[in-house]
Amino acid sequence: EVDAYVADFAKNLFQGSPDGAKIQVELGAALATLDKLAERGESFDLVFIDADKKEYVQYFQTLLDTNLLSPQGFICVDNTLLQGQVYLPEEERTPNGEAIAQFNRVVANDPRVEQVILPLRDGLTIIRRV
Repeated sequence: EVDAYVADFAKNLFQGSPDGAKIQVELGAALATLDKLAERGESFDLVFIDADKKEYVQYFQTLLDTNLLSPQGFICVDNTLLQGQVYLPEEERTPNGEAIAQFNRVVANDPRVEQVILPLRDGLTIIRRV
């Protein structure tokens, strides 16, 4: 989380959960946080991405290249249809729309994964490492 107020709010909520001790809130930019987690040798079975759309490709590549995503692990990615932006001609897309279209192409062409886009609201992509 990049917002300290939101991070503290989340921590307080998690403390009220019986599984709250299992949840760690990291404060900082997503890419820097992923690098920090990789340096610590962390690995995850499930990762949910809903962050800066222009960095989605980097999040995806970092998760796979650093082994943050465990073998057979899943990545769930929000907003992968982004208000229909991905269906527009390239010159009509917003910068975020183009970033998501590029992300979808990168994922579709990566032999390390299988994926499906669920057309729910703004789109949810489920990616499995193979």
